[in-house]
Amino acid sequence: MELAKIFSRKKNDKFRIGKFLNGFKKDGQFGDLDIGIELIQVWESELESNNKVIETIIKFRNELYSHTDDKEIDYDVFDINFIKIKELLDFAEKIICNIFSILFQTHFISNSPKFERERFPILKILAIGEEKRKNDVYKEATESIRRHKNNSLIE
Repeated sequence: MELAKIFSRKKNDKFRIGKFLNGFKKDGQFGDLDIGIELIQVWESELESNNKVIETIIKFRNELYSHTDDKEIDYDVFDINFIKIKELLDFAEKIICNIFSILFQTHFISNSPKFERERFPILKILAIGEEKRKNDVYKEATESIRRHKNNSLIE
């Protein structure tokens, strides 16, 4: 879950996106590249609008990877899914592509490297969680319909 590191707000995480964006401000390390404060503010706003998802990813990473004690982890408390993760990845990619385009007047094409499923158990955990969520929604809807039918019969 290196997304947690990329979107971290900790000062000691040197590859965090917030630090990267600050570097493009006038007084930043890359300030002379003139990316434009308006664009940086749009990215910062989008970053802020994803705050809840980012906090969940960081909490999930901390529970899953950082703590090695044998406590049980309740995966149901993490409201995260593939769509939310993809949106964050797309956001980071958009920043890179925009900067690349501005600085080099060309487009950046990003392709994923070879994906080895067995190296990423987190995907299995997320898939199981998504399936459980769907089953819970289906079960709740079925029970609601059944209760509604029973109430209609009583009346």
